[in-house]
Amino acid sequence: IGIGFSGAALLGPGKVVGLWFKGKKRGRIMGLVSSSNNIGGLVMTQISTSIIVTSNFRWAAGFFSMFITFLALIYFVLVKLPSETTALNEANGENENRETVAGSISNDDQNAACEDGKVAGTCDPNRESESKTAVSDNLSVWRVIKSRKFLFTTLGYFCAFWTYTGVLSNIIPAVVAEGFSAAEAANIQSAVALAGICSKLMCGLLSENIGARITLMLMMLIQAVTLLVFKFINESGSIWYWILCVIYGLSFGGVGALLPLSALEVFGPQSFSRFYGIQNMTFVISAFLAPSAAGISFDQTGSYKNAFLGAAGVFILGIASLFVSGGMELPAKSSNINESAATTPVDTVSKGHDIGTET
Repeated sequence: IGIGFSGAALLGPGKVVGLWFKGKKRGRIMGLVSSSNNIGGLVMTQISTSIIVTSNFRWAAGFFSMFITFLALIYFVLVKLPSETTALNEANGENENRETVAGSISNDDQNAACEDGKVAGTCDPNRESESKTAVSDNLSVWRVIKSRKFLFTTLGYFCAFWTYTGVLSNIIPAVVAEGFSAAEAANIQSAVALAGICSKLMCGLLSENIGARITLMLMMLIQAVTLLVFKFINESGSIWYWILCVIYGLSFGGVGALLPLSALEVFGPQSFSRFYGIQNMTFVISAFLAPSAAGISFDQTGSYKNAFLGAAGVFILGIASLFVSGGMELPAKSSNINESAATTPVDTVSKGHDIGTET
């Protein structure tokens, strides 16, 4: 179950949405897709509870097994690769810049460029599918992993994921420790979940205007400030805990959509699974460290406030890492780019990603 969940939940939506939707549509679609996790959690929990009450857990497991199998078959039959759907590519304008530039170059110029190996993707039919994603043409796996940009973005994503293992999973015991009843704590958790749905939709739209990386940094900043304020509230059962938890829900929920969106901005849809899958492996570390830190905090102080304060520090570290990574570039396979090729109109549009020969 763990292997299937990790592969389907963490990599699948980012890869599929990245291939199918480009530009302005990608953020809002990712917000819708990721918000379905929250909705599914609310609905499927009720269904599984009803089945368990009326029969037993084996019937519940069998129901979900058949349901998931049915969805997988529907997905396999109906969902096609974007390259097989011309209408979708035309609607998204995926290759608009490439077609415009190619039309402005004469056939003689293109043939000459092919002979020199200067304009990759404009004359080699074997590279037609690769040319649809500029970034993935030139990414070298080992060089990317060793690059500072990859390291800083990985650290930033690791810090952002801390919100799930270090904060969200401890909201109910945290508010109980601050004077709320178990029923009130459950209501607070439900309010956080509903706020998380709104957050995913909101962050998806916001990422289309200011970028996923900046939106992720903003959400992490709001979470950090919220947890800092949580630390200094001393009134038991205060309404401020309600307010802070809702604000936290409005900021943390978008992380689920922004993490794959940010990775798509960095690596492109073709290389997304390769590199984001490696980055996801670091999330296992937070799954060990964050709960341990929360447990130690409660054992020593009878409260989760110090754990939340530490989480705020982790978010600040993540913001700094993502900020620094914004000024860095990923290394590419192609390094021997002719000066004359660097001044061609193709280079102006593709910003150097699709030009050069593989060394």
